[in-house]
Amino acid sequence: MPYTDPDKARLSNKLAARRRRQNPEYAEKQRVYQRAYHHNTRKLNPEEVCKMRSRASKAYREKVATEEGRAELNARQKVYVREHFRRVLEAKAGRSCPVLCEICERPDVTGKRLAFDHDHKTGAFRGWICSSCNNALGRIGDDPVLARKLAEYLEAHQG
Repeated sequence: MPYTDPDKARLSNKLAARRRRQNPEYAEKQRVYQRAYHHNTRKLNPEEVCKMRSRASKAYREKVATEEGRAELNARQKVYVREHFRRVLEAKAGRSCPVLCEICERPDVTGKRLAFDHDHKTGAFRGWICSSCNNALGRIGDDPVLARKLAEYLEAHQG
């Protein structure tokens, strides 16, 4: 029986999701059960399924009708996408994102996490860098010759 209190339902869903992530056997067992349950429900009570869908879509429409509801949904989606993307990048890099830039050895000035730097020709990971260093590399077109000339220019004109 579903919870009538939305906070209890949310907590229950979080705990179930955590259990599925930690225990693949349990997750598979749940998938099989859910598939059979939903298949039988649709078969035996098609009009009840339509009512449930209608209630859910009505609740969603009511939520996105308000400015706060839209903002909450957008914020939740952004956090999920950002964290999922970060995990994908860390897996691709083979190591987690450090706190300091690998070029300037400072944290990112924008307060965001470091950028996944890669070779645009091969796609190979090069390192984790701050937005300032990433911007500088982008402006010189990842050209090492131009980077050396830029360094020589700065060294020649230091005051």
